[in-house]
Amino acid sequence: MRYYFLVLLFFFSYCVAGQSSLQKAQYFLDRSDYRHAVPLYEKITNEAKLNHNLDLQVTAQNGLADCYIDLGATYKAMAILKQNVILLNRATSKNYLLFAKTHQLLAICYDKLYLTEDYLAECHTFYRYYKKAAPEKEIYKSLYFAYLGRYYNMRYLIDKAYYYTSRALKIYHKNKKEHLIDDYIFYNAHMFTIRNYKESLGNRFKYLDSLQYFIHKRYPYDNLKKSRLFVSVAALNLDLASNNLFNTDKIDYKTGNFNANKAIALYSKGIAINNKLAGYYYEPSSHLNSLRGLMYFYKKDYAKALENYDEGIKRLIIPSDLEKSNYNNNAALLGLLNWKAWCLDEMYIQKKDTKLLYEIEKNLLLAEKIWQEYTNNSIKNIKQYHTNIYYNSPNNNLVKNYYKLVLATGNRKFIDLYYEYDQKSKYTALLETLYEEKEKNNSVKNNFTSNAIYISLENLFLNINDKIPQVLSKKQFEKEAKKELTLYTENNPNLFKKNILSLTEVQNKLNENEIILSYNFTGNQNNYRVLVFMISKYRTKIMALNNENDLQVDNTKVGNILENLQQNLISEYKSAAYNYYYDYFKPIEKYFPKSTTHIQIIPNANIANLPFDILLSEKNASNDFNQLPYLAKKYEFSYGLSSSISDIVDQNATKSNIFSVFSPSFHTKDLAKLSKNNKESKVIANSFNAQLFQGTEATKKAFLNQIKNNRMVTLLSHGNASDDELESNKGIYFSDGFLSMNEVYNLKTNCDFLLLGACETGVGYKSREGNINLARAFTAIGVKSMMLASWKIDEKSSLQIISLFLKYLDAGYTKSAALQKAKLDYLATASPRMANPLYWAGLNITGNNETIRLQQRDYWWWGFGILSFFIGVVLITYYKFYSKK
Repeated sequence: MRYYFLVLLFFFSYCVAGQSSLQKAQYFLDRSDYRHAVPLYEKITNEAKLNHNLDLQVTAQNGLADCYIDLGATYKAMAILKQNVILLNRATSKNYLLFAKTHQLLAICYDKLYLTEDYLAECHTFYRYYKKAAPEKEIYKSLYFAYLGRYYNMRYLIDKAYYYTSRALKIYHKNKKEHLIDDYIFYNAHMFTIRNYKESLGNRFKYLDSLQYFIHKRYPYDNLKKSRLFVSVAALNLDLASNNLFNTDKIDYKTGNFNANKAIALYSKGIAINNKLAGYYYEPSSHLNSLRGLMYFYKKDYAKALENYDEGIKRLIIPSDLEKSNYNNNAALLGLLNWKAWCLDEMYIQKKDTKLLYEIEKNLLLAEKIWQEYTNNSIKNIKQYHTNIYYNSPNNNLVKNYYKLVLATGNRKFIDLYYEYDQKSKYTALLETLYEEKEKNNSVKNNFTSNAIYISLENLFLNINDKIPQVLSKKQFEKEAKKELTLYTENNPNLFKKNILSLTEVQNKLNENEIILSYNFTGNQNNYRVLVFMISKYRTKIMALNNENDLQVDNTKVGNILENLQQNLISEYKSAAYNYYYDYFKPIEKYFPKSTTHIQIIPNANIANLPFDILLSEKNASNDFNQLPYLAKKYEFSYGLSSSISDIVDQNATKSNIFSVFSPSFHTKDLAKLSKNNKESKVIANSFNAQLFQGTEATKKAFLNQIKNNRMVTLLSHGNASDDELESNKGIYFSDGFLSMNEVYNLKTNCDFLLLGACETGVGYKSREGNINLARAFTAIGVKSMMLASWKIDEKSSLQIISLFLKYLDAGYTKSAALQKAKLDYLATASPRMANPLYWAGLNITGNNETIRLQQRDYWWWGFGILSFFIGVVLITYYKFYSKK
């Protein structure tokens, strides 16, 4: 009995000692004393391992990971935390609270790496465990909402962010006596939200006062976490400086400079704390440098702005011969390089010194290299790419700079480079999707090396900053980093340089009646300019159109045209459609070759859903929709995601000549019966000897089988889409289910032409590379061209146009010419009401514009018949001649 008592006494003493050591380590961590905190956490970890105390081991390792997060070694922290998750999962007894805290720290890591979707997944996970650990504690729901608000802020979905951060504060106020969560977290989350929300200035200052109070209450001493919070504290001053010095027609120097100086003081204080507690080579300090540089940028002190941007860049570059090969925290470096380019561009506007343009080019090409590496390493899927606003590629900035170099030098090579980066700005992610499966064995299997190289670089930075005890020398860390860099370079080929057509190759492929118009929006901060690039067989022309102070201005113009049509406001529509033509088409039209009949539009995201058919080429007094001077009467239009993408998917032509038609039936109140579709589908199938899938036979499974190898597939059904990127229910309906846009990305096909006669199949949400819709998804899997709907289409008029289109297509017309003739035929006989463009302009061609025959024509039979006839005539003539003789 005495023996058991002694064992229990020893175990109790050990646990008390362990908790005491943890408290001491936390004391050092709170004061950013990592020279004592790190070895103490390591000591606790080793003792816990020896005594098989898993909870204590994981708690200590979480503390160690927190130290590394503070010190900027995020990948090193993640490696520890992921190991902790494995240990917790293996345990027979589940400690849900430890699970929750571990996943919360992982969420913080993904936040620092700007990996928004991984961050969201960890948020869901930590809240699930908090609910299991303490289902009665509502304060954890408040914490979860605060983190969700951060996610939506990172996505710049401010209404959603406000919903969650305001609710987080309400729940917190009801449960703040529990003292389980640091109070400042809730105010910090909401302060970040109300920067972009319609909140009164007085309320913003109240929240700011509360945030400052709770920060000082939690950290009355200098601390790296406190230093990072200076970004939130200074945010209101930053916004007031921006609104009074930059994003305004009426500059208020007094108010603007006052707030800029207050923000500069806070950023400088944060940098001083970081230098003292973390060292010089530290990512949060580089971020503060970038913000301080932005304040000088707003004050038009460009020399000071550049000084800060350069210092921020220096903090992220390894001070050795490794600096030419790799960098630390690429996402932060990307922002600095882009902001430096904007600053140099403003200096060029003032001085017109061409040397500045060359400096911008050098700066942005470095940014491109870093962006490629970061994207290859960190982005795992298409959703991550399109939903992250923090690591924009430099492509658009390069487009703008090459345009200015064209004007400044007249050098042809800059026209070629303008074209290259204009195309890259629209298709890089799509190109990656096209080659995702093909390159998987070559690069994705070795993706682990990217984390290894970042950890080796973090170890080197920690060594140089010298804020924790050193195990190895700087030379040893450099040797390890070089080893990982070599391994990474050998196993990760660059995917971004493949299959980019040159401008000359594109021109060679064009016919003399064809041109390409590629639209792009570029600018600094919120001041944007529309650029259009015309490409014909023998000529190119780049033109800057009108300036826009905000991208939303152009969105509004497009929206007004469509809204006027929906309300049948013909006078308002005529004015809006002509004005858009005057601003965005007429200036470049005078450079068209006289032979031009076909125009391929490669739009930016803002005009991706606007059919140029409906623009009006002149002012017209008529109030009859039939009689208006539509561009459709002058040109045939098709649309493209990029000229290079069209060429890539064309390389995999199908050998099949099968044409299939789908017309599903529906047995739900939510989907209307499409009786006209069923009738017309039979006519189409009979006319062109197509394989018909009708009613219950038109299943999702049948469609997936047919699209693999069929040359052409027509689907007459219901579609669903939205310009809300959070709406996941985008796709097309079949008799037995729904094919979502996300599912499409997992398919494979060599289909030449896909006709989607369903509502809104061309609608999508706007991203940095264009409209994310079914066109992009089907192109990604290999479909060469498509007919899509730009809005909710009318069943009767659409079927009439589709029927005429197929007739002209089978007669040998190109897709755009067949569709133009079909629309004009329809318009010639339509009633005044049905001549509204909503009834005829919604269907449009995306992708290649080649001819495609719908029926197999056995021309050799014709040849054999003609030859037989000719031989017969000769024989008869010969026989008659010799009979007479």
